[in-house]
Amino acid sequence: QLRIGGSSMNTEEQKNVARKRFGAKSMVIMFSTLIAMASLFFIVYESMKKEVTVLADEEEFQTNTMAKTVEEVLSELELQIGEHDYLSEDLSQELEDGMEIELDYANELVVTIDDETKSYHTLADTVDEFLEEENIPVSEHDHLSFDLDEELSDGRHLAISKAFEVVINDGGEKKTVMTTGQTIQSLLAKEG
Repeated sequence: QLRIGGSSMNTEEQKNVARKRFGAKSMVIMFSTLIAMASLFFIVYESMKKEVTVLADEEEFQTNTMAKTVEEVLSELELQIGEHDYLSEDLSQELEDGMEIELDYANELVVTIDDETKSYHTLADTVDEFLEEENIPVSEHDHLSFDLDEELSDGRHLAISKAFEVVINDGGEKKTVMTTGQTIQSLLAKEG
């Protein structure tokens, strides 16, 4: 038995008091250590993230990411890329903090010239740009189902009726006109 401050404690009671004191202190120390480690982990984790901006057809996506490549960040943002689409960086390009990536989706068009129909994929914004890009000539006499400055959209159908020369013999007077395959009656009515 030990005598402390006028009261006596046996060894067993001393151990219980020590356990209580040590238990409370160790819990505080352990809790503080866990908070410090979690904070450190969070700071390291956040510092490893990269801020990336993806511009996809007029829409802007900003993200802080742990992705390593352009392909991974596109997947993370659930952005698909097709073989005809434009991407400003290679899919395997490693991401850098502050990186801006452009993604432009191609429009699929169906073009009918007279009786021939063909599909195209284009990144052009307007019909005029598309015709120039594909080297499709259009004359002022051709009949078009669209305006040249019209904006393109996916699935658009463009129809072109090419004009050709016709000679009209009106009582010995010959006149050459351009037509797009209308009926003889409507052509004669148009030309008076």
